[in-house]
Amino acid sequence: MSSSSSRLRSSACPTTRRAVDDPWVQGAVSGLLTLIPARRWPRAVREIYLWGPAVLLGGGLAAMSLASAPSATAAEEIEQRAERSAEQTPEERRASPLRRVVAGLVIGSVVGGTAHGIARLSLWADDAAERGLRGIGVRRPRPVMAVVGGIGVGAMAAAENRAESRGKTEDSGRSEASSETGAGAGSAAAPEADQPSSSAPS
Repeated sequence: MSSSSSRLRSSACPTTRRAVDDPWVQGAVSGLLTLIPARRWPRAVREIYLWGPAVLLGGGLAAMSLASAPSATAAEEIEQRAERSAEQTPEERRASPLRRVVAGLVIGSVVGGTAHGIARLSLWADDAAERGLRGIGVRRPRPVMAVVGGIGVGAMAAAENRAESRGKTEDSGRSEASSETGAGAGSAAAPEADQPSSSAPS
């Protein structure tokens, strides 16, 4: 689950949390949204859908990189140390604050562009799927797309919930095993500490 859905679950009442966690509720919501063709969205909604994730993801990474940038004085000191240290290792060069800032800006640009491209591709795929269904004789393609999409989203959410539950079970099992091992080692060391000394006086 995403961090936003996790915050929603933590702040909501138990009934709402169960509804949010239910994979088929998620599938039903996705199916209902699919009934509205993307080409009929208001222009503002389309622009937010296209640019919102790109700005949030890419801009967030870039902002974090700029926030970690050193001041002008610190940057000059870094450059002077780099000039004095001709034997700088690759690890030290990669750890340079300026290089981290540049890498963060590049990664932010790539992530933002990828998010925008995925959003634009999804709009194209929505229209192409509707035209394709009409082309094979389906009179009402949107309900068909809603059912198929809702089932797909629900199945993926159910698989994600199962994987999350399995991971929690494995983590709790490892924690119990490690605690039992520690308790066993402590009980084995206790009798040795309680044994009296067997050395005889000379």
